[in-house]
Amino acid sequence: MFLQEAVSLNRRSFLHCSTIPLVVWLLSLALNRVFGHPEVERLGCIFLVAFLSHHIRDAWRRGFWLAPLGHLHVPYALSFAMLIFLPALVAAYMSEELTPNHRSGSSRDREAALLRESFPSDVDTL
Repeated sequence: MFLQEAVSLNRRSFLHCSTIPLVVWLLSLALNRVFGHPEVERLGCIFLVAFLSHHIRDAWRRGFWLAPLGHLHVPYALSFAMLIFLPALVAAYMSEELTPNHRSGSSRDREAALLRESFPSDVDTL
């Protein structure tokens, strides 16, 4: 396909639907919650940033295509801000939500409990 043909398409391909990366990300969240595999959620977050950054870049020209709702047009300044903050927001979410043993207490509490079991007299004096 030539560049001129690609630029002058009258409709978008299905992968330009902005609902797809959101659904994949939500599915990865659900799979992590049900099966307890944070690596699936981590891959979902990476997929979300990779796809949405491309969609955001295209959104200032053609808008977001949200499949059941239609197109949502965004101004250039907003799309630029979204490109800047999307990776930072997802990275902050991943560092908070996807740390090992996040749901079973802090790692500092577990380490203290292990130290108390291993060296009961030494830990009490610290």
